[in-house]
Amino acid sequence: MKVLKIFAGLSALLMLCSCGASPATTSPAVTDASESTEPQPSWPEPDKLIALTFDDGPSQDTMDEILDVLAQYDAKATFFIIGRKINAGTKEVLQRAVDEGHELGNHSMNHLKMAELTEEEIVAEYEECQKAVKDAVGVDMYYFRAPFGSVDDRVRQLINAPFMKYTASAGDGTNVSLAEDRAYKVISKAHDGGIVIMHCYKGNTPTVEALKIILPELKSQGYKFVTLTQLYEESNVPIPVPDPTQSYSGIDSSQ
Repeated sequence: MKVLKIFAGLSALLMLCSCGASPATTSPAVTDASESTEPQPSWPEPDKLIALTFDDGPSQDTMDEILDVLAQYDAKATFFIIGRKINAGTKEVLQRAVDEGHELGNHSMNHLKMAELTEEEIVAEYEECQKAVKDAVGVDMYYFRAPFGSVDDRVRQLINAPFMKYTASAGDGTNVSLAEDRAYKVISKAHDGGIVIMHCYKGNTPTVEALKIILPELKSQGYKFVTLTQLYEESNVPIPVPDPTQSYSGIDSSQ
């Protein structure tokens, strides 16, 4: 009798399995779905503004990579453009910057020391860059940043644009420092209403990597990344006007 009972039990178990009653047939799909959903970071509501600016563009590699990182963190920036760098290859990334809501500024045609040029050359450096960008992407640039900070009274009188400086620098004018060093320099000097200078020349990979540190850290501190024009508009401060007596370098958040 015991043998018959054991046999009956085994038969029932086999019938149960053959009917597909095992829950293992559906559980793997649920597990896979939950594992593929990565938690999204939760950022605080922004209560501070900062303007990221990038000199020496456009470039096909670095500027494109910077735009990728900016898009990931919903950040806007201002790119100061060297006119002679615009060509068939770089026009596409320049157009991408415009299409994605970034701002363009004038960084001269040939990146020369403006204060060492003749008056005719000064005007040409500015106007030729304006034309190159206008022809390429249809944008009239408003702001100017002098290469090497080389400015004298003649340059100020001859160029009819707000001269933009900065309050924090990544120190990446040459490609020698580490990404972590660049990130630290920006983060440690960040403040509400500040203007950051970095560079997007070809091959400047450490700044791309630094940006991947800077953006999440400052975003976690409540910063919103804006263009220069947005910085003034959202701070309820008048947009800078061309003034030979003044350079503009951020906003006093106590105003």
